[in-house]
Amino acid sequence: AGNTVVFVVNGNINVKGTVREIPGFYISSQTFSVASGPGQFTLKGMIYADTLSFNRTFHSFTLPAYELIYQPHYAVTLLPYLGRNEVNWQEVGP
Repeated sequence: AGNTVVFVVNGNINVKGTVREIPGFYISSQTFSVASGPGQFTLKGMIYADTLSFNRTFHSFTLPAYELIYQPHYAVTLLPYLGRNEVNWQEVGP
């Protein structure tokens, strides 16, 4: 509690079909994928990826296969660690 989990991956992020819930902020340069499996999959946090691949085969009349709970506090918590890029230009005459 009170901690932030962030995964920054140059490639794919794959979640096994047996996983039911994950918290955190997931950043992928390629695909964020959830394998097929029983039960509802819940993500409490954020996903930033080039492609999403949701393959869950859970069927229920009362629960959706996916529950994505957007929690931007994961990104806000990172602000002190990300830093800022600053570029200063100065003309130099002959």
